[in-house]
Amino acid sequence: MDNELLNETITKKLIISGLNDVSSSEPYVTFALNETGDYNNTVNILVFIPSSVKSFDVLGPGNKEKVKTDNGNVVTRTITIKWEDDVKPTVEPHDLWSVVVNYNAASSKKKDNIIRVIYEYGDPETTRGTVTTTGNPN
Repeated sequence: MDNELLNETITKKLIISGLNDVSSSEPYVTFALNETGDYNNTVNILVFIPSSVKSFDVLGPGNKEKVKTDNGNVVTRTITIKWEDDVKPTVEPHDLWSVVVNYNAASSKKKDNIIRVIYEYGDPETTRGTVTTTGNPN
């Protein structure tokens, strides 16, 4: 299994502050395989961070691991949106952030086709997130 990343870039940009009545605080994710350019994997994430959270980190993508989903087990990398405050992602109001993660897998000939994005806050045992594929994961 490909467990190494050659390089990565992570950018964060605040889009809007103070949103109320957000229908879901789960991350919204698109995942693209790039045929050209410096990186062969691009993950675009819209995250709703509670406005009371002063800072957050973006960790990963990590090594590939097996993850159980509603559609069975898949092998994926995980990106973690993490903050230290013990504030649940559902606490309003929210700030909407755009996060872009570009990376290359160690084997540039094999590109990832599944990515998982999770929130981790306060107690790391209470993670939540989204699994996104670029097509059929099998």
